[in-house]
Amino acid sequence: QPHTVAVATATTAAARGVADYRNGVLHAVAAPAGTQPPATTAAAEGAADYWAGEAHAVGNVAAPGGPAAGASAFQEFDGGRAFARASIPQLQGPPPFGRVAARGFAEYAAGVAARSAGPGNQPARVAFSEGWTDFDAGENDARAGAVVPAQQDSGYLLGFQAANPAPLKRGGSDLDRDTTKKIRA
Repeated sequence: QPHTVAVATATTAAARGVADYRNGVLHAVAAPAGTQPPATTAAAEGAADYWAGEAHAVGNVAAPGGPAAGASAFQEFDGGRAFARASIPQLQGPPPFGRVAARGFAEYAAGVAARSAGPGNQPARVAFSEGWTDFDAGENDARAGAVVPAQQDSGYLLGFQAANPAPLKRGGSDLDRDTTKKIRA
């Protein structure tokens, strides 16, 4: 009597592989590189693709070619950077949701803070460098005599404000005083 073995059909195996790959990507979305990915080869590949996109985002302005998981990580990182750059309240508030978006946010914010404190730029870290450069441009424009900011990026505005602090009101203003002359009779 022949021995029969149940073998998954190609579509079932492919579906399982796709599901495992997605599980790996979901693992990487939540956990930083270096954490143990799920045990299957497809899951490990999914996690590796996402982490590669995340690593690529730190030093590049364009999304990586290759798997969609890498491009997705790049977009999350870049979205966090854009969130931080959008306005001063957003830059000074909590980071956006998601580990990789928060990392992009933190990179831009670190660049702004570094320029404000004086340390040098780090061009290999693109979002950091953008924050540093935005702050520097705002500060330089203000020192060159600009009265109105030329850009609305958060780092630029903070640099502009740092170089052009609001004057302190001392002793009131002429508008607070009675400036009419009193005539003595």
